[in-house]
Amino acid sequence: MSVATIEMKPIAYGRDCKTYLLWDGDTKEAAIIDPRFDHVARYVQEIEQAGVKLKYAIDTHTHADHLSGSDRLRNLTGCAIVMSDASKSKVPDYKAADGETLKLGGNRLTLLHTPGHTPDSMCIFDGHRVYTGDTLFIGSAARTDFMGGS
Repeated sequence: MSVATIEMKPIAYGRDCKTYLLWDGDTKEAAIIDPRFDHVARYVQEIEQAGVKLKYAIDTHTHADHLSGSDRLRNLTGCAIVMSDASKSKVPDYKAADGETLKLGGNRLTLLHTPGHTPDSMCIFDGHRVYTGDTLFIGSAARTDFMGGS
């Protein structure tokens, strides 16, 4: 019996919001977390270089500081867009409830509802790491003073 491995590559251009590319080491199924619209061409290059197939584009919350690139990635790759079931957006193909999992090859991504930054904020646990979106920052919590934050 083999143990599924999940690979991760942080992607950031400048001091912008962080995007993460995750993929199953065996099946090459991939997910991208919080892609920005203005960096989609670069993400496509990263995906091609890694030799993976994008299965999911996951937005951890409704972004106020940039446009999401998820819809454009869906148009280019055929991936599914995933957001929290608390999102009011009509763009996602799937809205996940707290504790739901997404299958990525032999791995599971657990989606955790973590409102605060926005009402639809969620974190993602890959079995080893937690991707907090903008819920937590190193040394602080996220802004809660706009978009229904609390």
